[in-house]
Amino acid sequence: MKISIVGTGMIANEVAKALRAEAPEIDITAVCAHSNRTKAEAMAHDYDIPTVYDDYDRMLREDDADFVYRKRLGITVFQPRLKVC
Repeated sequence: MKISIVGTGMIANEVAKALRAEAPEIDITAVCAHSNRTKAEAMAHDYDIPTVYDDYDRMLREDDADFVYRKRLGITVFQPRLKVC
């Protein structure tokens, strides 16, 4: 399974860390952060994530993840690759 992560905050980092430690069979394909590309690049480096995006729509068009992890307004969302509003 392939997953991309939206966000670079504490929870997104914990998700990446947990996936690497507990579910190595899950491939993290990308990280996306529209407000701070530098943090996204650092997170990609820390967790060996190959692609960084700063545009959510572009990530959805180009990335081949099966699911997108996105934390929004206190709700954690794992959703098939479609636009989450």
